Amino acid sequence: MDDSVELKIVQAYTNGARIADIKKEYHLSYYDVVRVLDKYDIPHNPKTKKERKKEIFLSRKEELIKDYTEGMSLNECVKKYGVYLREIKQVLNDNNIHIRSFQEASRKIDEDFFVKQNHDMAWLLGFIAADGNISEKSNAITIKLSIKDEEILHKIRALIGINNNITYYTTKDGFDVCSYRWSCKKHKEDLAIYGIIPNKTFLLKLPYKLSEEFHLDYIRGYFDGDGSINLIKSGNGRGNGSLRWQVCSATKEIIEFILNTFEKYGIPKVSIQVRKGINPLYIISFSSVSTRKIYDILYNESEMYLERKRNHYEEILDLVSPLQKK
Repeated sequence: MDDSVELKIVQAYTNGARIADIKKEYHLSYYDVVRVLDKYDIPHNPKTKKERKKEIFLSRKEELIKDYTEGMSLNECVKKYGVYLREIKQVLNDNNIHIRSFQEASRKIDEDFFVKQNHDMAWLLGFIAADGNISEKSNAITIKLSIKDEEILHKIRALIGINNNITYYTTKDGFDVCSYRWSCKKHKEDLAIYGIIPNKTFLLKLPYKLSEEFHLDYIRGYFDGDGSINLIKSGNGRGNGSLRWQVCSATKEIIEFILNTFEKYGIPKVSIQVRKGINPLYIISFSSVSTRKIYDILYNESEMYLERKRNHYEEILDLVSPLQKK
């Protein structure tokens, strides 16, 4: 075999031609082609079917982790990915994913969690309305927060009784965040009843179906997600400043709902500010007197609240003396 034929064989193989095709074209045996490839140090040992299968599986490990943390069982993962159970477990262990015990795996999800109205459930409704994400293509419900507020994700996980992992990562902008995700078709359907739907930012509806006695809990949850409490320094430098309770929303109806609810508790309405842009943002801000009253009505016996935000609220309340009645 002359050198020109050998070079053509090497070129054909490195361009993707199979050994079977090459030997047919040049009327050679399988071993003749292999000898040429060996002569030019061209690796040609084909991967076994098992090796190719494992390689494909490992390329889908992020998908596997997502499936398992959203509630798919180990057996369902084995069936979907077509590998042995030990290989599923290996990927989960290598990525620090808690493998649910038999007791955890067999625990029935409380599918009626968002049907049974109470203070804690109403808080979670408001929090998801402000800071949650409902998947459009699946039944996944996700809450992502700054890592400094990790404690509330543990509270939420304990509240709904779904022991999926809380995951941690750093965004491309360098922010450390944590995320809790679960999957339940019934939960997704019930959240829609309260106006919480996929792509809800500009489509969020009022929680009409929520009993009025739980409206403050809903607002506390919404405030924990999209509100702030601040101390505004006085321009003349006197005193410690003024208190400001503020919340914003891309949905004007939610802001009006908060104003109307507060008015029932003797807190006067304030004007709605509009920050214009491609999509307007609606903002309300209350003064020192109202901010104190809001604290008194917003927190009750429920332990569902963002601890960092409540602590900050109490700290700045202590800095500003209440107005004395004459």
